[in-house]
Amino acid sequence: MNERSQLIQALSRLVDKFPEERVGQLIVNVATLSRPPTPIRTTEATDHELYEAAIQRESFAEPQQHARLSPLRHEVIRLAGERWPQAASFGRWISDVAKQTGSTLIHVSDEDLQGALLSNPEKRASRNDSLP
Repeated sequence: MNERSQLIQALSRLVDKFPEERVGQLIVNVATLSRPPTPIRTTEATDHELYEAAIQRESFAEPQQHARLSPLRHEVIRLAGERWPQAASFGRWISDVAKQTGSTLIHVSDEDLQGALLSNPEKRASRNDSLP
């Protein structure tokens, strides 16, 4: 399994472990763990750093009694995994997707993030494929 798939699967597991967080909040919180001791922006984290931080956050999580509380959140993570352009870093790309809603990643609702992921995926992918 490649690291991209591993990152998406780790984020999907975190959705169950942190049901009180919207997807955008969850990703931002993972990014803050990616380069201790100084938190960084989501757009600055490499995919590997996000994956490692997601695994670290998962290990600290308390088991939730009601796993899979939000099918919408799992759908958002699934869509993100499917539409993530090959050449784009996940943090930068998902932050750009959130901006299309007129919000930031930490404040975007799951519904708005889902809508942005569903609308014009080809346009978004081609615009961001050149990102480092």
